[in-house]
Amino acid sequence: MVAATPEGLLTLRAAQLIREGKDIEEILKILEEFREKIKFFGFLETTYWVEKIGRMSHWQGMTFKILKGLGVQPMLGIKKGKIGLTGFNFWTRDILQALFNQLKHGAKRSNKPQVGINYTDNIDLAYKLKEKVEKELGAEVVFISPVPSIIGANSGPGTLIAGCLPAV
Repeated sequence: MVAATPEGLLTLRAAQLIREGKDIEEILKILEEFREKIKFFGFLETTYWVEKIGRMSHWQGMTFKILKGLGVQPMLGIKKGKIGLTGFNFWTRDILQALFNQLKHGAKRSNKPQVGINYTDNIDLAYKLKEKVEKELGAEVVFISPVPSIIGANSGPGTLIAGCLPAV
């Protein structure tokens, strides 16, 4: 796992299992199952930083900018255990609504999923997403935190990511 939100959700689940008195083998088995069920979604405001560090080519960045200009928001997620482009948001240019739509879709099979939210520079947007998720999905937002420095340096300002883990 290479993303802050999924790792945070798994860490909190591990702590819960420890409090319940589970042994290490059982904890590892349960975490392996949940790792496959975690949903992760992210949207970048710009590809400037990703291009600067070489994680995206100039041509990929240009394609990203063209798509955004046309109202199509490229979406990041987990694909084969790695973070990458997993789809496109055609519904809205609003990152908050786009993330909410993805969380709603990702959590629809769970009674009360746990959600984690990471942001780079807009805590107000993160709290608006939290309110919307709790009110409209009935989900539990277990943390809101800045992305770790290494992720923020790669993604740049305006990044908002979220993940959800099915309820136990």
